[in-house]
Amino acid sequence: MIWVSANIIIPCFAAGTLGPAVFELDLNNSFVTIIIFNLLGTLPIAGMACFGPASGLRTMVFSRYSWGYYGASIMSIVNVMSAIGWAAVNSITGAQTLRVVFNDSFPITVGIIIIAIITMIISFIGYKWIHIYERYSWIPVFIGYCILAGVGAKYFTNSEMVISINNEEV
Repeated sequence: MIWVSANIIIPCFAAGTLGPAVFELDLNNSFVTIIIFNLLGTLPIAGMACFGPASGLRTMVFSRYSWGYYGASIMSIVNVMSAIGWAAVNSITGAQTLRVVFNDSFPITVGIIIIAIITMIISFIGYKWIHIYERYSWIPVFIGYCILAGVGAKYFTNSEMVISINNEEV
C-alpha cells in the first residue's frame, strides 16, 4: 500500500490528463496507456525490490551486482535527483492546493514551507510509522478523487480533444 499512497497525489493525477490535453487521445486510449506504462515502469522495480528482504540490501545497493560500483553510483545519483525533483513538484502543488482552499489569501511560499515541514516531521518519525501512515493516507485522497469524478462526470467525453492554435502564437 505504500506505493499506492505515494502515487495517488495531485501531480500524478495531473499527469493523467496529458493524454487528452496534449496527445489528443480519447478517454479509453488514455486509460489504457496509463495502465500499460505504469506496469512497464513499476514491474522491474518491484522485481528488484523482491531481492531486498532475501539479500538484506536496499535496491540501490543491490543494483551494484548488475551495474557495477560506478554504474550503481550513477543510478543512485539519478535516484536522488528524481526524489528531489518530485519533492519540489509535490511541495509546490501542495502549496497551490492550500492556496485554493484558503481562497487565494495564502502565499505560495508559506504553503511550500508548511508542506516541507510536515514532510520533514513525517520523515523523522521512522520507517515503521511511515508505513502505518501510508497504509491509510490514500483513503481520503481516493475519496476526494471519487467526489471530483462524480462532480465532473457530466463533463467527461470520450472524444478526442481539439486544440486550436492561433498563427500569432506559433
